[in-house]
Amino acid sequence: MSAIALISPVPTPTVYGGGAALDSPTAALIGYAVQRLATDAVGEVTLTFSGLQPGSDIVVLLAGTSTELLNVNAHAGTSYGWLSDRFAAPTLVDIGVFKVGFIPYTVVRNFSLPYTDAVLPINQVADRNYLNP
Repeated sequence: MSAIALISPVPTPTVYGGGAALDSPTAALIGYAVQRLATDAVGEVTLTFSGLQPGSDIVVLLAGTSTELLNVNAHAGTSYGWLSDRFAAPTLVDIGVFKVGFIPYTVVRNFSLPYTDAVLPINQVADRNYLNP
């Protein structure tokens, strides 16, 4: 077996595979250590919005930003299941639900996405000041 000489020093990598860490000189050929960042997805989770008025728009933004994670226009049903990435660290979002003739409903600001499947009940209130021309 021939040896491979590394010209520049590289840190000892840790390669994760099958739930175990593998430390070996061969791993140096693969690259640096694989680490999970707080923004790396570690799975998927379903957040279900229930109690929607048919035709509602659903918007999920990264908290305090205009970065859209979800934008559903005129959803025909009364519930909507959003299959979202589950992140290594808590992810905060702002959620809004809108429908003509109903008071704009911001469900919550700085909502922490759950680590398991969850249901978020929505209670849209008719706008008594709305006049349909």
